[in-house]
Amino acid sequence: MLIDGRQVPNGTTIETDVCVIGAGAAGITLALALGGTDRSVALIESGGFEFDRATQSLYDGKSVGRTHVPLSASRVRFFGGTTNHWGGWCRPLENIDFESRAWVPHSGWPIARRELDPFYRRAHEIVGLGPFAYDAASWERRGQGRRMPLDPQRFDTVMFQMHATRFGVAYREQVLKLNNVRTLIHSNVVELVASGDSREISDARVATFAGNRFDVRSKIYIVACGAIENARILLASNRARPAGIGNEHDLVGRFFMDHLQFVGAAELLPVEGRFDPSLYLQRMASPQVFGAVVPTDAVLEANRSLGYGMTVLPRFPKYLDQAAYSEGWESFRALARRAAGGPAEGALTKHLWNVLSSLDRVASAAYGRLAASRVIRQYGIKFQSEQMPNPDSRVTLDEDRDPLGMRRTKLDWRLAEEDFRTIRNGLELFAREVGRAGIGRLQIPDRVRDLAWRDAVIGSWHHMGTTRMSSDVKAGVVDSNCRVHSMANLYIAGSSVFPTVGYANPTLTLTALALRLAERVKAVLR
Repeated sequence: MLIDGRQVPNGTTIETDVCVIGAGAAGITLALALGGTDRSVALIESGGFEFDRATQSLYDGKSVGRTHVPLSASRVRFFGGTTNHWGGWCRPLENIDFESRAWVPHSGWPIARRELDPFYRRAHEIVGLGPFAYDAASWERRGQGRRMPLDPQRFDTVMFQMHATRFGVAYREQVLKLNNVRTLIHSNVVELVASGDSREISDARVATFAGNRFDVRSKIYIVACGAIENARILLASNRARPAGIGNEHDLVGRFFMDHLQFVGAAELLPVEGRFDPSLYLQRMASPQVFGAVVPTDAVLEANRSLGYGMTVLPRFPKYLDQAAYSEGWESFRALARRAAGGPAEGALTKHLWNVLSSLDRVASAAYGRLAASRVIRQYGIKFQSEQMPNPDSRVTLDEDRDPLGMRRTKLDWRLAEEDFRTIRNGLELFAREVGRAGIGRLQIPDRVRDLAWRDAVIGSWHHMGTTRMSSDVKAGVVDSNCRVHSMANLYIAGSSVFPTVGYANPTLTLTALALRLAERVKAVLR
C-alpha cells in the first residue's frame, strides 16, 4: 500500500507493529523480509520515487574536518536511497575484520563472520549477483584468467562482483504489493519520541513539505537512513534525554569512517608473459567480476596494518589517455554535484545520478576490455583501505536548521597516522613481492616519499560507523542484535553499526545485517 505523507491529515497517528525509517538498501531489504507476515509494517521514506531538489537539500550540512565530498552530494534521498547512484562493487568482509586485533584500537565485532554467512548468501541474491564465489580459483576454473604468481604467505587474489541493483527500481512494485506493508513517501522523520520512563520509543514524529505533521506509533522502530542521518536522528531526539537517544556514553556520531582511496598509487610494468590482466579488469560480461590483491592476515599482523586491497587500472597510450578520461569524468562528477544542488532542470536533474553511475560502469568495463588487448603495456594501481576507528572522527549537530526545523549535520572527518602508514607500507610490500615473483616492476611515485601525497587520499562515499555495535554498553551504541543498548524497542540498520570496516564495500554486508535483523524482529514479535 502506498501513502503520500503530504496527504495525511495533520495530527494523525498511524499505528503499526514495525516502523522502518528509510527506504534504502537496508530499509527495502527489511520490508521484503518482513513482508507477507501477519505483522504490519510502515516503511517511511523522506523522498518520492524520483530525485527532488527540495528533499535532497535536507542533506545539506557542514564539513569541518578533512575535506570530504559535500554531504548533499554523497547520498541520495528518494526511494532506493543511495543505491540510486552506487557503483555496485560487492564482496563480504573477511574473518579478520570481525576479530579484535591488538594493533587496531576499538576493533572487534560482538559477532563472528560465520554468524553472517547464511545471510550473506541471501543478500547476494537480493543484490542480484552471480555465483556466490569470491575466491580467485573459482573464477580461474571458469576461464576468467590467471592469478599473479604471488607468494601465498604474503598476498592473495580475491574477487569482487559488480552489479549496481537500483533497489528502488528493482523492488518498488514488489514492496508496494505487500499486503502488510504501508509505504509512506514524502514523509520525513524529524524526531523519535521517548516514553515516560525513556526506555522505549513511543512515536516517530513525521513532517512534510506540505506543512502537515503526524505520528507513527509502533511496537518496534528501526532507523535505516545511513550513517550520517542515523546519528542525526538519534542526536536530534533529545527531549527526554538532552544528549540524544542512545547517547548516554557520548558515542552517537563518533567513529565515523570511510574507505580510503588512493587512485594512481603506483604503476605496474609487467614482464611479457608474466601478468594476465584479464582476471583483474572490469568487463561487460555477466556476471561482472574482477580481482584485487590483498595481504594475508599474517602480513597485516606483522606490519600492524589495516586491511587493504589493490585493484588494477589500465594505463593507455596517449591517444587513449586514461588521465584525460579521468579528468573528464571528474568534470562530469562536478557537474552532477552542481546540478544536484542547483535549480531543477527537468530530466537532467532528476536522473543525473543514475546516468552518472551507469556511464561510469559502462566506461570502466569498455576500458577494461580494451586493456586486455596488447595495446596496453602498463597498469595503474588503485589502493583501497579501511580507516582506523577514531572516536574524534564524528558527526554532530549544527545550529543551522533545515526547512522542517531539524538541526543540520556537521561532519568532522579525521584520519590517523596509521591510515597513511598502511597505504605507504602496503605499496612497498607489494612492490617487493612483484619484483621477487618476476612479474615486473612496481613504480611508486616520488611524491609518496613526502607528505604531499596524503592530499591525494580521498574517501569512497562509504559512510560507516556513528552507531557502532558492541557487547559493552560503554563501548558502543547498539548490541549484537543492532538494538540500541538503552532502548527496549529501537534498532539501527545499515553500515553505521560497523565497529570496523575492512577494505570491502559495505552494501553486501549491510544487506546481510538487515536480513539478520529481520529474523530478530520476527522473534521478538512472536
